[in-house]
Amino acid sequence: MKKNKFLFTRTLIEKLEPGNKRTRYYDTKVYGLMLEVMPTGSKIYRLRRTVHYKNEVATIGNSRDITLDQAREKAIKLSAQLINGGSFVGARQAIREEMTLEELGSLYFDQYAKDRCVTYEEMKKCFKRWYHMHFQTKVSKITVHMLQLHINKLAAEKHYYRANRALDQIKAIFNWGIKKGMVQTNPALSVDQFRERSRDRFIQPHEFPALLNAIKAYPDDRLQDFFLLCLYTGARSGNVLAMRWDELDKDLGTWRIPLTKNGDSQTISLSDAALEILEKRRQKRNLLPWVFPGGHKEDQSNYDHLKEPKKAWSLILKAAGINNLHIHDLRRSLASYMVMTGASTPLVQKQLGHKSLLAASVYQRVHDTPAKLAADQAIKVMQQFADKPAETKIISM
Repeated sequence: MKKNKFLFTRTLIEKLEPGNKRTRYYDTKVYGLMLEVMPTGSKIYRLRRTVHYKNEVATIGNSRDITLDQAREKAIKLSAQLINGGSFVGARQAIREEMTLEELGSLYFDQYAKDRCVTYEEMKKCFKRWYHMHFQTKVSKITVHMLQLHINKLAAEKHYYRANRALDQIKAIFNWGIKKGMVQTNPALSVDQFRERSRDRFIQPHEFPALLNAIKAYPDDRLQDFFLLCLYTGARSGNVLAMRWDELDKDLGTWRIPLTKNGDSQTISLSDAALEILEKRRQKRNLLPWVFPGGHKEDQSNYDHLKEPKKAWSLILKAAGINNLHIHDLRRSLASYMVMTGASTPLVQKQLGHKSLLAASVYQRVHDTPAKLAADQAIKVMQQFADKPAETKIISM
C-alpha cells in the first residue's frame, strides 16, 4: 500500500507534518476522501472522484473546523450526488445519471454495514445472490410490484425464511439511503412478507448410530471432530470453524467466543465429550492458531481455518441414509436433548448463547456447572443411542 494511502484517524492526521509543497493523503475507509496538507500547515479535507471520465473535486473543510467523522459523512453524501448526476464543476448533465440498485447497495455495505455488522461478508454475498438480476435498475424504477414478485419467487417451494431475510435486507438498504439523502422513498415497506414456521429438526434417536458412525468414518479427522464439536457444544458452526486455541481454558473447561453472530461474546461450558476431542486435537496441534486449520487434509499449513464443509456433510448424510438434516441442526439437537433430560430453558439458552437471555444474564447469571452437567447428561443419552449397531457406507473422496 502506498504510504500516502492509509486509514485516517485523528491521531495520525495530527502527526502529519507540512512539507515544501502540498501533499495529498487518501483515506482507505471512504473512497475519494482526501486530505491536503499545505506548506502553511493547513489540512484541508476534499473529495476527489472520477465520474464519466471527468475529475471532480470538492472542498469539504479545514480539519480545524470539522471532525473526521463529519468529513467522511460529507464525502459519502457528495459521492451520492456525483453518482446521481451532480457535478462540482460546470453545469449539470442534460441527462441525469441516476444511482442503480448495485451502487446503492455498495455504498450501504461499504459505508455502514462493514464496520457494524458481524456478518458483513455473508450479507454482501446474499445481496448479490438475491438481487443481481436487478443491479442495473435505477433506484427510482424499483417498485413495490417488482419487489413483491421477486420476494414471491424467492419464497417458492416454501423458502419463506430466505424470502423474508431478502426483504429485510432491501428494506434496510433503502432506509439507509433515505437517511443519507440518496433516495426519496422505500418501496420495500409495502411488500408483504411470509409467515414463517420455526425449524424444529433435530437428530432423532434412531438416526444416531448411523450418523455418528458416518462422521467417524469420514477420511478427514478435522471434519470428524468439527461435526462432533458442533453437536457437543451447541455452538454455531461458524464459531466452531474459527475456534482458536487461545480461546480455550483447559483448566476451567470453557471456551470464550470473542464475537458471535449476535455481536456479543459468549463463554461455553465444555462437556467432557468436547474436552476429549479437543485434547486429541491438541496432541496434533501445529503452529497455527486454529483448532481446525484449513488447507488440504494432507497439507494444513495455510494461514486460515476450515470453511463451511457442506460437501463433507452431504457425503456423511448420504452414507448415513439421513435426509433433511442441516449442520445447524446439530446445535438444535444438543438443546433438544438437554430439555429431554430435564435442563431448564434458561440453562439451555445460556449454553447456546441466545441473545434474548444474554441481555437478562447481566443481572441474573446462571452458574456454569449446572449447564456443563446438563450437557454431559444429554451427550451420554446420545452416545447410548450411538452404541447400537448400524451399517455405514464407505465414504469416498
